[in-house]
Amino acid sequence: MQTAKRGLREVVITVLSTGRAIVLFAVVYGLLSIPWPGLQEAYSKAFRSAGQTAFHNFGPHGVVKFLPLEKPTRTTDSEITTGVKGDRRIGFSSISPRFLGYLPTIEIVALIIASSVPWRRRLLALLLGLIAIHAFIYLRLLLLIGIWFSNDTPWQQYHLAETTLTILKRANEVINVSPTTGFVAPVLLWIVVTFRSSDWERIIRGKQQQAVLPAIDESK
Repeated sequence: MQTAKRGLREVVITVLSTGRAIVLFAVVYGLLSIPWPGLQEAYSKAFRSAGQTAFHNFGPHGVVKFLPLEKPTRTTDSEITTGVKGDRRIGFSSISPRFLGYLPTIEIVALIIASSVPWRRRLLALLLGLIAIHAFIYLRLLLLIGIWFSNDTPWQQYHLAETTLTILKRANEVINVSPTTGFVAPVLLWIVVTFRSSDWERIIRGKQQQAVLPAIDESK
């Protein structure tokens, strides 16, 4: 009887903790995703500045510029131009810093803040999570720009085998084009930077107790 009560108490605590975490995640993500005045412009400006620093030279002669769109929309307000040194011909494509960087970033931030772990661990996870999510954003841009410089254009820098280029384009469709990846990647990174093996043991033990409780009740 005492075992059943103790198990029931742990299950209730787990359920309440999970419920609070879901509410906290929804509140933090909801507040950060609101297009507050000036927030999107500030983020896009920082995104372009960081992109320019990371990719201004690409390959032996490639030149990359991150610029604001002359006629921005609510979600797309920037563009990337590609070219080669000494050639005025350029290619350009509009991008959404909100889609590529901001939404994945606030998702992992909200997940970590809502995690049921001590705050000291949450702060460490927040630092590691921000590093990890920005590495993911860098990978997205690297793949995107790398493909542009590998296509058959006047500013082509890399002559890749057709099979290799096809694989890169398929990867780009998954990582950059599909909206799902931008939401799944932060979840995977959150799991890696936040939880330890002891956390998973506790979660599994709680699940086992939930499975045992009905059998205990039926035996009364």
